[in-house]
Formats: sequence, structure tokens, C-alpha cells
Amino acid sequence: SFVLKPLIFSFVIFAVFYFAREQIIFFKASNWFDFMSKLTIVSLVSMIIVFAVFYADANFRSFVKRILRVVF
Repeated sequence: SFVLKPLIFSFVIFAVFYFAREQIIFFKASNWFDFMSKLTIVSLVSMIIVFAVFYADANFRSFVKRILRVVF
């Protein structure tokens, strides 16, 4: 259970960012403002999902803190 939850959450976060990247490539924006507005919408959805996952589970928060301690 300790390894399974972070694995599932990591997969969800990866899927969200992959979907966001695909949407950015699919945009075909006509100008800079159009691109930035669409990028903001997709980024906002991704940030809300990541924040909800991070806020919902204390084990996931401790897992991320341990990873950050090892990396930095």
C-alpha cells in the first residue's frame, strides 16, 4: 500500500501533464495571445488536479517530501 498509492498518484500526474502537452500541441493558435490563453486554461486544470491529489493524501505528501530531500 505504501508503494502502490504514490505509484498511482504519479501515474495520474503523468497522465494529466501528457494530456496537457497533447492539448498544447493540438492548439494551432493563430496568435501569441490565443496561445497564452489556451495554455493558461490547460495549465490551470493540471494544477488543480495535482493540488487536489497533493492535498488529499498525507502519505503522498510525505512521499514527495522524502523525494525532495533526496534530490536536493
